Amino acid sequence: MHSILTHIQRVTAAAGVIALCAIVVAVAGCGAGGSPVSGAVSFDAAPVDSGTISFVPADGKGPTFGGVITSGRYEVVAPSPGPKVVRVSAVRPTGRKLPPDPLVGGTEPVDEIAPYIPEQYNDQSTLVCDVVAGSNTFDFHLKSP
Repeated sequence: MHSILTHIQRVTAAAGVIALCAIVVAVAGCGAGGSPVSGAVSFDAAPVDSGTISFVPADGKGPTFGGVITSGRYEVVAPSPGPKVVRVSAVRPTGRKLPPDPLVGGTEPVDEIAPYIPEQYNDQSTLVCDVVAGSNTFDFHLKSP
């Protein structure tokens, strides 16, 4: 039962990250002509290898935008200025192997992956920034609780 739950958690986490990537990349593409926003993202002093970053209007009005974090860096276009709540998400291998998934034709054990960025930086984010007209640079150095 534990391995089934672990498998479901792994699939759910991976699907969530993929869906978020698709959404933030699509929304970011709608912001042509806005203000460039870029920066670095690290977790416990190490660059976030691969993940997503999104900027949500703090007042709930206006579009959310974001993009992909690659090798600890991101570049997006903000469609509108103003205060934003920033959300960072990423997954990584846990070091455990899971049995092959017969539903996808797997025959070899697969790496278990899990989200590792704490909720205070994503679902319950305390990160904020103020996007202004023109170029913006925001670096986020996240730490374990």
